Amino acid sequence: MWSPAVQTAHSSSLEAAPRQFVRYVPYNGLTVVPSWVAEPPRRRRVCLTWGTSTTRLDPRYTSWLPDILSGLSQVDAEIVLAVTARELDLLDGLPANVRAASGVPLQALLPTCDAVVHQGGAGTTLTSVLSGLPQVVVAQLADQLVTGKRVTEVGIGRCVLPTESVAEDIREAVEDVLVASTYREHAATMRAEMLAQPAPLDVVPVLESIARDGAAVAA
Repeated sequence: MWSPAVQTAHSSSLEAAPRQFVRYVPYNGLTVVPSWVAEPPRRRRVCLTWGTSTTRLDPRYTSWLPDILSGLSQVDAEIVLAVTARELDLLDGLPANVRAASGVPLQALLPTCDAVVHQGGAGTTLTSVLSGLPQVVVAQLADQLVTGKRVTEVGIGRCVLPTESVAEDIREAVEDVLVASTYREHAATMRAEMLAQPAPLDVVPVLESIARDGAAVAA
């Protein structure tokens, strides 16, 4: 463990270091976008996704998906289940209002949705922000709990913990973010803030300047 003096010196050096914010850019790899994604949804659409790392860390983290789907089956919306093929294999059938969409890139799917339910991973959260979507985070890991807390604090969604009542909690939270306009308004504000950040290509000259002469950049 660092001493308080070392920690203070380290924090001060980080604060004094030149820095440049940059816009988040989603990337889901090379894949095929199904044609139905480009068609206007006939009803409200909610995406349920579980990222790519949670199940890989421990398959038990996926054990809550059936209960979550049970809650979403009671929501008047089309549910798009964007999970891995491995996670689909762990499920025993899908509710009538659920469409399986394994491998669909989130940056193509989320702009067609009205809300998103996810595990609280950084990539999913930021892609949802970029899409201006209200979010419901089902947090299990430490970083996911931090994300869920922050999503709630900034008013862009709700955080639900996986408990015995998760089906009812999910139903209530999703219906809330779909109906209450404040979630979408705050999500739109955050999207605008993200888009106002410079794209990676735009910061190349800034990074060259820092590498050349250490010129400070306003945070």
